[in-house]
Amino acid sequence: MIQRIQTVYMLAVMLIATLSLFLGLDFFRGILFALSAIVAVYAILKYKKRIVQQRLNWLNILINVTLLGVFVYRMLNSSGELVSEKGVGLFVPALSIVFLFLANRAIGRDEKLVKSADRLR
Repeated sequence: MIQRIQTVYMLAVMLIATLSLFLGLDFFRGILFALSAIVAVYAILKYKKRIVQQRLNWLNILINVTLLGVFVYRMLNSSGELVSEKGVGLFVPALSIVFLFLANRAIGRDEKLVKSADRLR
C-alpha cells in the first residue's frame, strides 16, 4: 500500500534529494543526488515487494553515505567559507540517511506482521 509511513519517509528523501539539486553543486554530487531521488521513487513503487524495497533503501543509504563523504572531503579541502556546502550540504545526506533507516525499520515491522498473519492461516 502506498499510504504506509515508510512511503512518507522515502518521499521525504526524494524531495530532499530533488531540492538539493538546486544548491549549485558540481556534476558528481548532482549525479549522486539525482540517483538518490530516482532510487527513492523506485523503492516507493516497489511497495508490494518489501524485501526489494529494503534493499533499495540500503542502496540509497550507501549513495547518501558516499555523498556525505564527498561533502566532508570538500569541506576539509576548501579554503574559504562556503555556506551552501558547509552548512546545508552536510546536513542533507545525514537527514536522508535517518529517513531511510526509519523507512527500513517500518518495512521490517510490516514484514514481521505479514509473516505472523501467514502463520495463523
